[in-house]
Amino acid sequence: MIKSVRASLRVVILVTGLIFWAYIMFFSHLSDEKKLESHIATFSPNTSYRLVSDKGNRTVSSGTLADFYSCLKKYRSPLSKIGKKGNTQHYKLWLNKFTYIWISSVNGEALLFNMYTKLDNEDNFTSSEVYAINCRLSLLGTVTVK
Repeated sequence: MIKSVRASLRVVILVTGLIFWAYIMFFSHLSDEKKLESHIATFSPNTSYRLVSDKGNRTVSSGTLADFYSCLKKYRSPLSKIGKKGNTQHYKLWLNKFTYIWISSVNGEALLFNMYTKLDNEDNFTSSEVYAINCRLSLLGTVTVK
């Protein structure tokens, strides 16, 4: 009988731990998403950007966010990512010296992103979670840099 009580107690502790872990993960995700929403809201279609390729660290284009901003606001869970086949490229979309958006794109369409920010007095950037989007990079109001 003592063995069955111990086994039951272990199951209760395990289930309680799993519920607590799920609760923490759910609310930390909501917290991250709220921070992302509020940070995105500080920008607009008229916000200037500089798109930098991860290959060679060169500026690909610059201009204003334009219609890309509206598309970016429609982000969703990375689990809902619509996969594409083709040439994968990574970019940093610099919005100011304290904020950039890391973008993973396939054939000119941004599929995944996360936002990196730092405070004025910090050395390191902190990252949001990864989110899915389906935004053509051509939605950016661009002035091509040669």
